[in-house]
Amino acid sequence: MPYRRLLVAGAITAAGLAWVASRGQPSTPPQRLQRGHASAIASTSRTVESLRNRLEGLDSEVHALSSSVSTLRRQRDSASQAVAKLPAEIEGGQRTIPRLAAALAAAASEVKEAQETLSEYSGRFRDFRKLAPPPDLIDRAERLRRGERLSTLEEAAWRENPAAKKAALAYVEKRDRFDANERMLSAELEQARKAYVARAAKLNAARKRSTDAPKELLASQAALPEVSKLLATAEKEMGHLIAERDRLGRELAAAESKRAVEIAEAQKRAAEESRRLAELERSRKAQPERAAVAAFMPASPPWGSGQKSGLSKLPPVVRTLILAEAAGIDVGVDIFPEDDPLSPVATIRDAVRPLVPAGPSTAMHADGMGVTHRQGNQTLVERANGPSALYTQEGPWEAVQFSNGVFGRRYYDDSRGITQFDFVNPNAGVRTFGEQPYLGNDFGQGWSQQVPLQ
Repeated sequence: MPYRRLLVAGAITAAGLAWVASRGQPSTPPQRLQRGHASAIASTSRTVESLRNRLEGLDSEVHALSSSVSTLRRQRDSASQAVAKLPAEIEGGQRTIPRLAAALAAAASEVKEAQETLSEYSGRFRDFRKLAPPPDLIDRAERLRRGERLSTLEEAAWRENPAAKKAALAYVEKRDRFDANERMLSAELEQARKAYVARAAKLNAARKRSTDAPKELLASQAALPEVSKLLATAEKEMGHLIAERDRLGRELAAAESKRAVEIAEAQKRAAEESRRLAELERSRKAQPERAAVAAFMPASPPWGSGQKSGLSKLPPVVRTLILAEAAGIDVGVDIFPEDDPLSPVATIRDAVRPLVPAGPSTAMHADGMGVTHRQGNQTLVERANGPSALYTQEGPWEAVQFSNGVFGRRYYDDSRGITQFDFVNPNAGVRTFGEQPYLGNDFGQGWSQQVPLQ
């Protein structure tokens, strides 16, 4: 293997990468990237909220202006109808008033005539009642007309004086006819009076309308141009508001779509960053094993013992890996062609991303309602719709502490495929412990128990 290819192959192994990482830092830290994504999403969210507020304000203005436009339209239509109909109504009223006045005079005559007739008939009735027979005979005649039986003495008296019986029966019959006719004349008089009152009301209304209609016509003729102008202005303004509302609606839809895309991209970047940091962590953990393999290699090449060479200027760990390649150990890395001229140190620094120990990371949840922070063996989960939780991993043990005061521990028993848990809720004063099988462990059986705190 040529010298340059051997140099590059050795430098890109785990130990070479560790040497490069010790001399360079990432150009943009993950925390700064996360803060940048969060800042962009927050800026878009503020834009969405501002557009929503403006859209709600425009909706209120459009609603209020729509009500005003409806009122102006009714006023305009009313004025137009008045201008169109009032002249004919005024002319008809001028012809109607004399006719109503004549009808009222006729009604007055009818009332007077009915009153005189009733008065005359009532006088005759009074004169007739003066000729009435004794009351006991009238009572006996009324009972006979009703079909009631008389006593033996009353029957004997009627038989002894048949003329008195005939006169009493004739009086009662004629009196009843007088009474019926008087009631009929009284009803006719009342009807004539009602007709008079109604015709008087019509005449008064016609006279009042004949006075008000010309004034209403003048007012409608004066208001119609002004109302039409105001209506045109209001309709134009409402058109502008509706157009602005539609534009803001489109901007809001675009902003919401942009925010959804930014959230998706942030989640994607966070997932990629988490995978990258996990890969770096695996590489960091694998470095001691590779270094142990390199420790068995000779410290200097057998063909150059005691002599100075170009390799003596390289760091010891890189020189060791190059010598391992020369000894026949295949490290499995070959990224440059055989004839590619390059400068080892400069090319490695340009082509390989510097590595850093796994540091803190932040990932947004898929629903946009929470954020997960990771650093070392600790994970902090923050939710907008629930309590925060801090998880501390210590091998198979995991300590959990919630922001609402609940705390406890979990043990992941991989041999049995179950999770043992023990939590304390000081708010409710209970302790809950038990076991829960892993997902897919069909033979595991979960159980739990609650006991009061001592």
